[in-house]
Amino acid sequence: MTLTPISPEIMRHIPALPVLQELIRGDLRRRVDILWLSAHSHTRPGLEDSRRAIDHQLNSIAHWLDRIADATHVARRSGHHPSDLKGRLDAAFAQAGEALAMLRDDDYRRRTPFHHFDRSRSESIVGAFVVLGCKIEKAIELVEQIDPDIRFKVNESIYPTMPARIDAELPVTA
Repeated sequence: MTLTPISPEIMRHIPALPVLQELIRGDLRRRVDILWLSAHSHTRPGLEDSRRAIDHQLNSIAHWLDRIADATHVARRSGHHPSDLKGRLDAAFAQAGEALAMLRDDDYRRRTPFHHFDRSRSESIVGAFVVLGCKIEKAIELVEQIDPDIRFKVNESIYPTMPARIDAELPVTA
């Protein structure tokens, strides 16, 4: 009689890796780009304190993107981040995306065996995503002081607008 090795179970509460990769490549990056552009496009006097708080929050977002890349335990890029905030955000998104792309999907959602006394990679990655979502929400609240329409701009692709003409003729089917 041969014993088959016990494989750690799949954690169903952890989102699949392609979902997280798409969040980094698409939705989160687009939202942060809109936030940065909206915060730095207004030139009214007296916005220095608000812009400083927004930059601090965006820097925190870049830090949590670095945490996602660190949590994957894959090789990190050597070198330094750019000194400007926009370049730092772009580099952090690129590094987090590359790190998630290097993970193997079959090992990612598996629970670490209990005798290792260690968390699985996926729990720390998903935890960093949760904090990243909170940081983006806080940045939206700060940008709202400068641009009251920011929630509409950030969520524009989620809620598509209706076509200009609803009364257009529909094709007749027989």
